[in-house]
Amino acid sequence: MWSHRFFGIADGRVTTIRLGTVRPEWDGKFEIALPDFYKQSSLRDGAIQFILRDPKTGNIIAFLKPAETTPNSPDWLSVQASYPIVQFVAEGQLQQPRPQLL
Repeated sequence: MWSHRFFGIADGRVTTIRLGTVRPEWDGKFEIALPDFYKQSSLRDGAIQFILRDPKTGNIIAFLKPAETTPNSPDWLSVQASYPIVQFVAEGQLQQPRPQLL
């Protein structure tokens, strides 16, 4: 969200910057070190979004949304000074194509 103001863009596509890639453990748990954006006041209105992708193709499987939110809450975390353990749910899970029988 901060990128438009930071780069002087009045209207346009939201800038996306990949911060890292992790492979979840067998039970779905993962841990990632994030940059401390909170120390820069101009970056505090940013957001961090987690996307579950197919490791072979890179295709999006689902967006990970914090579990403790309301139905219309955003699919991202706001920039904070620190983060507790966050549980996510897969939202907007894309349908896998079904094999066709001939």
